[in-house]
Amino acid sequence: MLRQGASIQQVALACDLHTRTVSNYRAALDAEAGTRQMQLPL
Repeated sequence: MLRQGASIQQVALACDLHTRTVSNYRAALDAEAGTRQMQLPL
């Protein structure tokens, strides 16, 4: 949803998460955008 342009509040409501959690996910996505290879969440 974040990659499609949804706001943090929209994602938090849809996924039953806190907005701070979604903000952390968004920061991780932005950090991955600068790398050549996607990191696996292990």
